[in-house]
Amino acid sequence: MSDFITKNITYFFSPSIANTDKAIEVALERVAQDEITTVVVATSTGDTGLKVYGAFKDVGGVDVVPVILNAGSKYSLPDGT
Repeated sequence: MSDFITKNITYFFSPSIANTDKAIEVALERVAQDEITTVVVATSTGDTGLKVYGAFKDVGGVDVVPVILNAGSKYSLPDGT
């Protein structure tokens, strides 16, 4: 066994809901490669959490943990509401 490990990293240049599908794809690939048993996902409205759960529901031995905004946080939808 070596003293180091090399992994690929995916960077997104700006935050966007448009990144969600690629992030899920990368996470599924990483789970398949390693012994990852928990996937934590940030979700403001719950939609992203549900989408990630749907993608991982048939992957055995993996828990999806959605994390929402903390109490008192202000959040605006893309339409400004």
